[in-house]
Amino acid sequence: MSESRRKLNADDIESTLVGGTALGCGLMGTDRYPEQREYANRALRQADIYLTSLDNYSSHDSLALVTGIGRPSSTALALDMFSGIGGAVDLLLRTAQSSAVGVFVGHPGGFLNWIAASRTGLDVVDLAANGRGHPTAAMGAMGLAGDNNARITQTVWFEPPPESGAVPVSAVFTTSHTLGEKFLRYVAHENGGAIMAARGLYEVGFLKSHAALGAMSFQQRIGEALLSVSGGDERIAQLMNVVEESWCLKGRIQSVRLEPTRDAFLAGILWLETERGPTAILICNEVMGVDVAGTRISTFPDLHILLNRDGEPLAARACEAGKEVVIVGAPHRSIPLGSGVWDASVYPQVEQALGQPLARHVLAAGED
Repeated sequence: MSESRRKLNADDIESTLVGGTALGCGLMGTDRYPEQREYANRALRQADIYLTSLDNYSSHDSLALVTGIGRPSSTALALDMFSGIGGAVDLLLRTAQSSAVGVFVGHPGGFLNWIAASRTGLDVVDLAANGRGHPTAAMGAMGLAGDNNARITQTVWFEPPPESGAVPVSAVFTTSHTLGEKFLRYVAHENGGAIMAARGLYEVGFLKSHAALGAMSFQQRIGEALLSVSGGDERIAQLMNVVEESWCLKGRIQSVRLEPTRDAFLAGILWLETERGPTAILICNEVMGVDVAGTRISTFPDLHILLNRDGEPLAARACEAGKEVVIVGAPHRSIPLGSGVWDASVYPQVEQALGQPLARHVLAAGED
């Protein structure tokens, strides 16, 4: 079978899982592995799933995006993703005025695209809105968040078990990307902290210019690197061999200040003592920046992979004082990215949650 379209199987699960967790940049950790493996196996049992290149389609073919909205510490994330993603993507496809050929995700992490593909029979396409974790849908808007004239159809489906006490929600709406995200974050906050959603449809011609092409293949390469050896130092070395221009900081956590916000974020700072001095790891769901001795050395959309000393992806919510951690970073040019990260309008919400500047560092770097 052509490498531009191949059938996914059980051998793809671990590399996809580990690579996606690493590229989540602190969003998820290994504690979610059993649950995520079951989602992947269930998707494969339900249907044949194919990973395809965007080049297989014409410029006017359309794709649907599937995503989660909310904070990673939320118990709502433990609810059945098959119900949430399946309901949201079904609603989007019923509403759309054109048919879709494939699905993709906001950023690597988990198996939302596999779940959507198993539900719909569509292909999993080798791209994402961004190739690393981002906390807002606006950052994955591929440049549309700052365009108030752009209209995006978004759907949400939330059907919790009766004992959870959460309120069932299903909705479809077409509005600006920014206003749509405000609604979704309100729903997430009111319903336990997280919901599953879908949006689109996006034409292939647009995606070729604005999406993070090859993000799923990159995710698998990261996973394969981490799985190819055992031992923390060896894993970190392998990871740095795969990611161009990468750097590494190792240290011990001195203190943790992470709090849930009304915008359904988990935000704050991890304070570390590293070989380069006092280090602040800025968290808004994911690692968004690194300050060393009071100087910013790296800011989203640069890559920041959070690991424990065994070289395993680590969730920011699992960090505590005394834990030894590793940050493997790289400049933004080393990873697939969508154009939404260069939109100045997407940063104020996250800057407010963090209480730290981002945009001035990002936009000064430019699209090199």
